[in-house]
Amino acid sequence: MEMNPERIRKLLEKWHLKTLSEEERAVLDEWFDSMHFNVNELTESEFLNEEYFRQKYQDILNRAAGRKKPSVLFSFRRIAVAASLLIFVSMALLWFINSNKPRPGQIVKVEKQVESIDDILPGHQGAVLTLGNGERIDLDTAKAGHLADQGATAIANTDGLLAYNPKDDKIKEVLINTLSTPAGREYKVQLPDGSLVWLNASSSLTFPTEFSNLERRVQVRGEVYFEVTKVMRDDGTRKPFIVEIQNGMTGSDEVKLEVLGTSFNVNAYPDEESVKTTLVEGSVRVHSGSKSDILTPSRQAVITKDGGLSIVSGINVDKEIAWRSGMFYFEHDNVKTILRQLSRWYDIDIKSSDKTGSRVFSGKISRSLKLADVMKIMDLSNIEYSIVDGKMIIGKIDVKK
Repeated sequence: MEMNPERIRKLLEKWHLKTLSEEERAVLDEWFDSMHFNVNELTESEFLNEEYFRQKYQDILNRAAGRKKPSVLFSFRRIAVAASLLIFVSMALLWFINSNKPRPGQIVKVEKQVESIDDILPGHQGAVLTLGNGERIDLDTAKAGHLADQGATAIANTDGLLAYNPKDDKIKEVLINTLSTPAGREYKVQLPDGSLVWLNASSSLTFPTEFSNLERRVQVRGEVYFEVTKVMRDDGTRKPFIVEIQNGMTGSDEVKLEVLGTSFNVNAYPDEESVKTTLVEGSVRVHSGSKSDILTPSRQAVITKDGGLSIVSGINVDKEIAWRSGMFYFEHDNVKTILRQLSRWYDIDIKSSDKTGSRVFSGKISRSLKLADVMKIMDLSNIEYSIVDGKMIIGKIDVKK
C-alpha cells in the first residue's frame, strides 16, 4: 500500500495521542498490515535492541512502502495488548521518516542536527571519590585493585564497584568519604556493612568508613538505589540504616528514611518537583519534618517542596528502577521531565520552551544509545531541537536569554 510518509507520520502521532477517527484507524490498519511483520515471533529483547532494527532497516522501508504483497499477520489494533509494541512502532517510524525530507517547521536541517548531535555519547561508569583528608580520586581512570586505606578500612576498586572492606587493624579512626557521580556517570559501592548502593548520574553518597554499633547513617543527593544488609547490634537488636536526603528542596525540614533491611530507590534531584522514595521490598519509615509514614512494597513516598508527605500505592516499580538495568522507562511522562533525565545522562545543558511541557511520551529506550538516536525516537512527539553553542535547544526559544 503506497502512502505519503508525512501522512503516515501524522496518523501514527494521532494514534499515540488517541485521537484517530474510525476512518483514519482503518487506513492505518491497512498500511500497518502491509508491513508484513509477524510480531508474535519477536521477543521483548528484540524490541529494545537497536542492532536488530538496524539489520531490519531496509526491510522496514520496503514493507512500509508497500513494495511487497500484503499479508495480514496482525492488526494494528492488537498493538494495545502489549506496551512493548510501542517501541516497535517508534523504531519503525524513526527510520521510515528519516529516510525522507525533513518536516516543515524544524529549527535546522536534519543533516546538521545529526552532524552536531551524533558525537554526544551516552553516560558510562565513572565517579569521583573524596577521601577523609580531602584527596579526590577519579575512578574513571583509577587502576583496578587496592585504591586506598581509610582508618581500619581498605578500599578496592574493580569493574565499576567500589568496595569498603574491614581490615584486621587496631586503628579505629572513622573517616567520612563521599562518592560523587558527575553528569554522564554512574557507579556502585559496597559499604562497610556489606550494603550495596547504586548511584545514578549527578548524584552523591556520603558515608563513614566504619559504622557505629548504634546505627548506620549516610547522606544522599540525586538518585540512589539501596540494597541494605540486615545487621545486628551487640545487644541483639537490629541496627537501623538511616538515609538523610540533602537536596535543599524542602528548606529546613529534615527528610530522612529509617531502614532495617530492604531495597528501595531514592530520587532526590534538586531540579525535580518532589523527592520520591520507592520501596521494592522490606519496609521504610519516611520522615519529613514532623510528618512520618511507613512504606510497604510497591508504594512510593512523595515529599513536596514545602515538606508535605504523601504515600502513593500501585507504583510501577520497574519504571522507577529501570535506570539500574540500563533503560529509560517513560510512562505518560511530559517532555520536560524526560529532558531532565537526558540532560543528566548525556551531560548536556538542555533548554526548552514552555510549549513542550504538555506533551507526553511512553516507552522504553536503552541508555546505551547515542543522544541522536534517542532524539529520533522522541520525534514521535514532533519535538523540534537543535544544538547551539554546546546546548540543546528544544522548541523555538531565544537562546540568548
